[in-house]
Amino acid sequence: FTVAGPTSEGTGGLHAIVRVMRQLSALRSSYRVAIVCALASLAGCGAGTSQQIPQGNRVPNASAGDLKHARVGAVEIAAMTDKSGPAILAVPPTDIIVSREPPPSPSSARNVFTGRVTRLAHQRPGGGGGGGAGGAGGAVHVTADVGVELVAVVTDEAARDLGLTLGSTVVFAFKASAVRVF
Repeated sequence: FTVAGPTSEGTGGLHAIVRVMRQLSALRSSYRVAIVCALASLAGCGAGTSQQIPQGNRVPNASAGDLKHARVGAVEIAAMTDKSGPAILAVPPTDIIVSREPPPSPSSARNVFTGRVTRLAHQRPGGGGGGGAGGAGGAVHVTADVGVELVAVVTDEAARDLGLTLGSTVVFAFKASAVRVF
């Protein structure tokens, strides 16, 4: 999985990293697929992290199940949550719809991002990491830079139909309710 994550000086930052890594490990185990996560509202980023997270990024206060927005890198992610303050945002790759063009009409997907394919990883059936991508040809993990790195899972057939190649333009879309907030 890809983590855009914090490092900060002192033991407080170290404890936060350990706590986050435990939560991410549990997520990966639950979904059995790569999970893209963004850590919001944690100061600083160190070497080896994939995305700078601005300090002071917080999910606003509101009542249970409200639509909230958190800036992660160059994008603003919409999520349904009652959480406020620092948050971990996770999007299961199987919940991301991949297309070559934005939807022609409005949709219920609150998160629609255009970017470029940076990696294509093919998995054959029975090779693990599946979880519903199915199809006789297996699954393809599509990584794209949409202002933050996201990973989606599509079938081999869908990847062929979309003509996905490194550097090709893609649109990733997912509902606010698909975003897991921790």
